[in-house]
Amino acid sequence: MTSKVLVTGGYGYIGSHTVIALQDLGFDCVVVDNLINSDLSVGLKIKNVSGKDHQFYNVDVTNREALLDIFSKEGSFSAVIHFAAFKSVNESVLNPVKYFDNNISGMINIIQLCESHSVDLVFSSSCTVYGSAIDMPLKECASTINQQSPYGATKAIGETLIYQALASKKFRATSLRYFNPVGAHESGLIGETQTSKSENLLPIIVDTALGNRANLEIFGDNYPTADGSCIRDFVHVCDVADAHVAALKHITFQEKGYYEVFNIGVGKGISVLEMVTKFESINKVKINKVISDRRAGDIVISWADVQKSKDVLGWEATRTLDDIVKTAWSFANRTD
Repeated sequence: MTSKVLVTGGYGYIGSHTVIALQDLGFDCVVVDNLINSDLSVGLKIKNVSGKDHQFYNVDVTNREALLDIFSKEGSFSAVIHFAAFKSVNESVLNPVKYFDNNISGMINIIQLCESHSVDLVFSSSCTVYGSAIDMPLKECASTINQQSPYGATKAIGETLIYQALASKKFRATSLRYFNPVGAHESGLIGETQTSKSENLLPIIVDTALGNRANLEIFGDNYPTADGSCIRDFVHVCDVADAHVAALKHITFQEKGYYEVFNIGVGKGISVLEMVTKFESINKVKINKVISDRRAGDIVISWADVQKSKDVLGWEATRTLDDIVKTAWSFANRTD
């Protein structure tokens, strides 16, 4: 019998790659997305890549009645992978109530449905739960009480809600704290769309290379790092998608009430300037860049300890930085 998985936010950047990874392994996917950060064309691209159909519902996860209706129509799910949430760190600082209202309300609805239907849950968390932690690499046992943004706080609260709900021992769950997902599917059809509002480094690099921005603004080149720029753990989005599948398989063999958190990253840091240089070298393009003042709140160094993911989930990132910049540029130059 084919396992049926509900993927909330399944037309988003990480969600769409995860749907493909699931379908490649024979899972039957049902996607819920309100299309605020995506559009229906993503569904067609998923089908073109995987060669398989999926059911889609244009539903907001804050609408509990609509979610109940989906559970009723679709019958039993083996699991829910929960991506759906507002995701801009900067916007969350400007409008925290919007983020708490949406992200926590949706989380509560998903938890209640998993509990009442005994459905496993894989939660899309984030390294932002660690806030301004100093000791590197970041381990899962590091403190999560000092987030630097309301977005990060909603992820930490989501983890807490899951942990507390599992006292009922009616379902099993994991939270995946991924670091900096980047790149695109090797088909060139699915990836992270760069816009004028993009906040993440690689989409901005791509946008600059395309000529849509005059230059790439690098905030600070005098940090205590080898080249003076900040360091992050950049992990290919397809590796992140594979991590969700690994987590889903893992919890299937655990007792009801099981819960663990896992870091999802490469396990080493790459500086902002290294990323720019690699993009230029692999894709044979020149990026106009300017150095600006440091941004308040930027963390100097952040990278993951991924030993637990390797040992418990049997997962580790396999794509290289070359793969990351190559696939990102290929997606940007698609002809659709």
